[in-house]
Amino acid sequence: MLLATGISSTSASRSSRCGASPLLRHVLVVQIAVLGTTVAVMALAPSGGTAVASLWHDHGVLLAARFVLGPLAALGLGYMIHRTLQIPQTMAATGLFYIAILFVMVGEILVG
Repeated sequence: MLLATGISSTSASRSSRCGASPLLRHVLVVQIAVLGTTVAVMALAPSGGTAVASLWHDHGVLLAARFVLGPLAALGLGYMIHRTLQIPQTMAATGLFYIAILFVMVGEILVG
């Protein structure tokens, strides 16, 4: 049986509040820092200004999709998970956790 009836919803809510959201915020900050460093290095290289302009012009939609489908969607789902655990609906929150993981995986696949 996959459903554990002895677990309280407050412990699940506490774990989502303490673990998922700060981690996702840190991931978002690191990704923005890596993006900024990459653009700065490209801009400092010889003929780097044209490379950065080409990056934004040719791949701007892909870059935006990567951020929208990756960590930003997961942050939004993290808030939904927190609200779902206040009801308490642990099975629905678990499904939302799986969806958040899929969004992050799609965002990472768009990178490479």
